Amino acid sequence: MLKISAALFLTIAVAFVNGINIEVSEYDREIQVKNQNELKSTSNNALCKKDQHIIENQNDLYQLSNECPTIDGSISFQNYVEPHINLGNIKTINGNFILEENNEVVSIQGDALEKIGGTFKLYDLTSLNAVNFPHLHDLNVVHWRVVPILGSVAMDNNIDSIKSLVISDSSLTSLRGFDKIAKLDTFNINNNRYLESIATNVKYISKQLSVSANADELNLDMSELIWANNVTIRDTKEINLEHLQYVNQSLEFIENKVNKLELSELKSVGGTLGIIENKHLSKADFNNVSQISGGLMIAGNDALEKIGFFKSLKLIGGAIQFKGNIKDTDFPNLRLVKGSAIIQSTSDELDCSKWVTPNSGSSIIRGGKIECEPKGKKSSANVRQDGTVLDRTTTTESAEAKETNGSTIMGANFLLLALAVLGTVRILG
Repeated sequence: MLKISAALFLTIAVAFVNGINIEVSEYDREIQVKNQNELKSTSNNALCKKDQHIIENQNDLYQLSNECPTIDGSISFQNYVEPHINLGNIKTINGNFILEENNEVVSIQGDALEKIGGTFKLYDLTSLNAVNFPHLHDLNVVHWRVVPILGSVAMDNNIDSIKSLVISDSSLTSLRGFDKIAKLDTFNINNNRYLESIATNVKYISKQLSVSANADELNLDMSELIWANNVTIRDTKEINLEHLQYVNQSLEFIENKVNKLELSELKSVGGTLGIIENKHLSKADFNNVSQISGGLMIAGNDALEKIGFFKSLKLIGGAIQFKGNIKDTDFPNLRLVKGSAIIQSTSDELDCSKWVTPNSGSSIIRGGKIECEPKGKKSSANVRQDGTVLDRTTTTESAEAKETNGSTIMGANFLLLALAVLGTVRILG
């Protein structure tokens, strides 16, 4: 009985020990696999968390994209001579994407890419013709310069985040996809010779709005814009800023091909308002503007014959300069111009008396000088800071006359001639 019991106990003990050994072995294997995964994860995290990734060929990029769907740092391409860039599985670049001074790259592709958190910089790329990021919707700064044959750009049509957009010297034909963007720091689109359409729903631009030197037929639609810091628009066929209310600094329209400028909701301009060399402009509406803190310059607009589109304007903080085929000016509510006034017209219909000889006797010009010069005639006056007109001078092409405190005397040239003659007579005598 004891022998049987001992044998049974031995069998049970061996089985028990073997069972323990089996359980420990499985545990060890689990720990080993876990440690290996953690080691691999740590390795990947170290790679993915690098501040800067220098890419010299597609193999570098392939390795990075396989291990890092999210990159904490920046990607920069250097000495890259292959024609294509494919970002593979990369979904997020929290830093910059930089490709510059390269004449080899033809296309850039990233089917998975959704975000570039830093600057998306493309500089001096003479062979690049396509950028394809169909799911890219989260951007910070886009700065493309000298990409002369870049004509195909595919990004998410519903971009929901971007702060600054600068595109210069490309072959793009239209710029859209910003329907969800309400605020921008900078919007600068220039020297894109085929760009015929720009449409955005942007409401606020905190630093700069600049559009210039694009296609001759460019249609600029920024009808939702309400507030902008500084605005310059040049070389544009149609301009829609119908809801713009405030410009913090200067507002300039230069050498555009527009027939009309209608900014009926604009209330104030914090700097200078310039309407310059818009040869086809014949109609304008700035009738809601009550204050221009800088100067007002309207010059070289050949088809604009009357400046009468500032019905609510009360104050001009700088000088006035009008030049062109101006037949009439009308500022019914203007009460103060802190600078001087210079008005030059190729028409002989312009009446300068409202500027040089105001009905009230006191001039709204407080900058010291008024010059009004229609064709064949010039009137001028000096003005005190309180608006008192000190003297007036009127000259014509055929003769000159001077009016000082209501008295008229012969022109300066005739007076000099008379003095010369009198001097000769005295010498002969």
